[in-house]
Amino acid sequence: MRRDRTLQGKIWRRAIDETEFYTDLQKEQMKESLSKYYDYSHKKYGEADGLTTGKIAPMFGKTGGGIQHDMPFSMDVLQDLVMISAV
Repeated sequence: MRRDRTLQGKIWRRAIDETEFYTDLQKEQMKESLSKYYDYSHKKYGEADGLTTGKIAPMFGKTGGGIQHDMPFSMDVLQDLVMISAV
């Protein structure tokens, strides 16, 4: 398995290793998925940081204009990894 070359990849790997919500097999699968996410052969994942970000387009009568980020996992997984929390 290829190691991620980004700071974000290292942060994600540490969070995966430290969680108690998943089995070792699930953690390895998550790391493989993460490696695919940060695969630099796909230009859509950015050049420097490995993340896709962009301006939110106006839609359904709303102005848009915020910033959206493409994340490697679902919101449930991000909560389990303590990468996000409800405020």
